[in-house]
Amino acid sequence: MKIQILSDLHIEHFPSLSDFQAQYKNRYGNYLCETVYGEVLILAGDIGDPFQQSYFDFMQYCSGKYKAVMVIAGNHEFYGHEYFQTIDQIRNLTRSFSNVYFLNRDVVELTIDGSSLVFLGCTLWSHVPDKALNVVQNVSEIISIINTESITSQ
Repeated sequence: MKIQILSDLHIEHFPSLSDFQAQYKNRYGNYLCETVYGEVLILAGDIGDPFQQSYFDFMQYCSGKYKAVMVIAGNHEFYGHEYFQTIDQIRNLTRSFSNVYFLNRDVVELTIDGSSLVFLGCTLWSHVPDKALNVVQNVSEIISIINTESITSQ
């Protein structure tokens, strides 16, 4: 089973998926995922804003090109949104497709062409002690963008 991995696409910075694809083609000579290198695509975070249409459009595009798509949220998916609302949004979007899976402390076992693999995934969050905050770059910026109140109260 061949696996292709993409991350840090940040399609939220473009008005639409077609604008993103046009810019990508202009820069690299072809559209993103125009050539498929594996049966499984792992979208490993910072793909875009799950509340924008372009995020859904990209999931739909990938769903049609790969046998399976694994989605893992990065920290940017949460920017400007409440944590649990974002989790629900991504989960609901991915459920629109029979071959797209959201990995948020989840396990998915796939068998493709006789090969079986188990996929585990989650967003990599770190606990940074108060006394170490000055060592970690941009922590205060990230925390101010993501509403963490519901996380810390759990």
